[in-house]
Amino acid sequence: MIYNRDGEALNWNLRQINLNLNAARYAIVQAKGVNLYLEIDAPDSGVSLRAGVYDLTANLVGTLEKPLGRVLDAGAGAK
Repeated sequence: MIYNRDGEALNWNLRQINLNLNAARYAIVQAKGVNLYLEIDAPDSGVSLRAGVYDLTANLVGTLEKPLGRVLDAGAGAK
């Protein structure tokens, strides 16, 4: 989810990804993790991205929130 400064949700993306791992692949995932790449549109007023993962099998959940860095054009000035 993308949030603005007031904590209001501006955009979100929900996906279910099923991983069926054999024992060998599971060992690799435990050691190195899993990388998932998803795209989401972040409006200019968005200031943070919050991502969450819910494991249906283990009934575990985790979230992470990161600020969004904004690069302004030199001629545009601050908004």
